[in-house]
Amino acid sequence: MTRIKLIATDVDGTFLNQQRTYNHNRFAAQLNRLSSAGIRFVVASGNHLGHLKDVFAPTPQVQTFVAENGGLIVDHNRTLAEAQLPLPVVREVVQAILADQTLRPQLLRLSGAHGTYLNRQDRSLDEASQDYFFNNLVRVDDLTQVNDTIYKINGEWPNDSIQTIAAKLNAHFPGLINATASGFGSIDIVAPHMNKAVD
Repeated sequence: MTRIKLIATDVDGTFLNQQRTYNHNRFAAQLNRLSSAGIRFVVASGNHLGHLKDVFAPTPQVQTFVAENGGLIVDHNRTLAEAQLPLPVVREVVQAILADQTLRPQLLRLSGAHGTYLNRQDRSLDEASQDYFFNNLVRVDDLTQVNDTIYKINGEWPNDSIQTIAAKLNAHFPGLINATASGFGSIDIVAPHMNKAVD
């Protein structure tokens, strides 16, 4: 069996510079050298697929994406694997988070196959960043009524509380979810045992 060599990179804070861009010509030359050596470049990120495709649009050679913290793996627009959160679990988690003042975030999003859903009246702590990371926002009246394939629940909390809240969520829903602090006051909730390193 032939094994493919892969180089995977995270995007924000690793691959992109502080202006949220990269040297397109230099990267294209690096990709050519990797390809000649039989190595495939893979993007691995907690971001949704649409955002990742936007970021790498200037370099069309990049066609393999591990998005949604491993919840969706796509190669040349073909879905290789997906790990969705069952809708009953999504609804249970959303209801529990919104009902508990110690868990309630500033904002809660559902990252789905056809959009990133958020409550109509909720506002992000950083609207500019939200506009950058989410090009597929869909505002709804009730997150528990969303009917889509959901890969991830994402919320915004004060940055100094995210580790504690992620631990509380994992303890409250053992075996149902994996909540991880993703930095910048954000927590990603994905299927259990799922992360962007899963192959």
